Amino acid sequence: MRYDDLAKAYCTEKAKAKYIDDLMVNVTDLGTTFALQQFGSLKEENYIIRTTDDLGKKITFFEIEGVAYNVLKRVGMCPRYSYYVSIAKGGIPL
Repeated sequence: MRYDDLAKAYCTEKAKAKYIDDLMVNVTDLGTTFALQQFGSLKEENYIIRTTDDLGKKITFFEIEGVAYNVLKRVGMCPRYSYYVSIAKGGIPL
């Protein structure tokens, strides 16, 4: 698995997103049986973002190449962390 996408991670504080740090991530669609077992029922327009780093804060948004993703669910699978995300149509509330 290649972690070849640079993502900006954000957490929400007082109804506004705060930039945390940049991460190298892997972004995939949700077509595998394993993903369905881990995340339950899925929609095709949702994705999984995986990272090897835990920033110690609850990530609520990612931004990759100008596209904002809203974190729907986090699943910790050592030694990496997976996030079930959808495209944030309203962007990130900065």
